[in-house]
Amino acid sequence: MSGWNGFLKGCWWCCTVGVLWCGLLFSGGCGCRKKPEVYTYRANDPAYFEELMQERQKQVKAERAWWETSMQMTQLVELVREAYPQGLDEDALLEVLAANEEWTRLAALEQEQKEFAQKVRDGSYALVQARMMEEQQALAAVKAGKAKALDSPREMIVRTPEALRKKE
Repeated sequence: MSGWNGFLKGCWWCCTVGVLWCGLLFSGGCGCRKKPEVYTYRANDPAYFEELMQERQKQVKAERAWWETSMQMTQLVELVREAYPQGLDEDALLEVLAANEEWTRLAALEQEQKEFAQKVRDGSYALVQARMMEEQQALAAVKAGKAKALDSPREMIVRTPEALRKKE
């Protein structure tokens, strides 16, 4: 290979390698991207269970604080009833408790804890609702071919009368 023939073959090889290299380099931008992987059923997502357990712990903590305050209020009611052996009707009991500073403090604390517990429950509800929406979007993306499922879709169990008779 000498002269023009060798020069042309060398240029041809260089151009071919250059084109292949550029093709590999830029192939990510031409629709050859890897599809995102999504869970089509939220119960298969380990991160979802982690979030649920954290929400559960928040709920238990909030409800326990509310319950403890409620128990203190119950004990205070029992102490007031014991202080009046002749017995008190509900109106008189409420009047005595309203004058008690400890009762007023506990009632305010209980209301605060009750509202906080409701906020925690609402937050948990919003988390589950958002995950349900993500699940629906993931299913739609998988059906449209825009995403790849990490898990197999959940089997829908149809309980028709014929299917129930077959089991018997």
